[in-house]
Amino acid sequence: GSNGSTPQTSVIISQGSTGNKTYTANWTLGNYTLMKGKDLNAKIKQTANNNTTATSSTSDSTVKSIIFGKYSAYASTVGAWTGGIAVDSNSAGNIRMFLTNSNANCYILSDGNIDANAESTESGSYNNMFYNFRGVTSFTFNNFNTSNVTNMSSMFRSCTSLKSLDLSSFNTS
Repeated sequence: GSNGSTPQTSVIISQGSTGNKTYTANWTLGNYTLMKGKDLNAKIKQTANNNTTATSSTSDSTVKSIIFGKYSAYASTVGAWTGGIAVDSNSAGNIRMFLTNSNANCYILSDGNIDANAESTESGSYNNMFYNFRGVTSFTFNNFNTSNVTNMSSMFRSCTSLKSLDLSSFNTS
């Protein structure tokens, strides 16, 4: 009655069998891609400002910290998974954004792994991922894969309140 640790796509239970059965789910978390940098920038600002006209060039001093992580680690802080705003590239809701404490903390969370979009910045423009977040003092990158990003220039341009930045988890190869 047990499949043990062997991955299987189906398990057959014989008709007429009785008693407790134990089965192990064998799965891996997916990798989900964040929306384009300029789109994420605009989405955070629109939501924090509670309007639909904020753009990625709009300064935002409301948000004080931006945290990337696993939803399971922050669920008690941000609340129900249904409450977030989808920010993945296909808007399926595998990556969600939550704003807490009057929008001071912006959490970008997933049960899977968050891959930064290859278009995290746009060459020759200021519509970059975190451009002009003048109030942000800290970023946390606990679940943020940058291996697909091809251009990180000006990613933090005009983040004038930023105190320090730990990019040791960034893959810059």
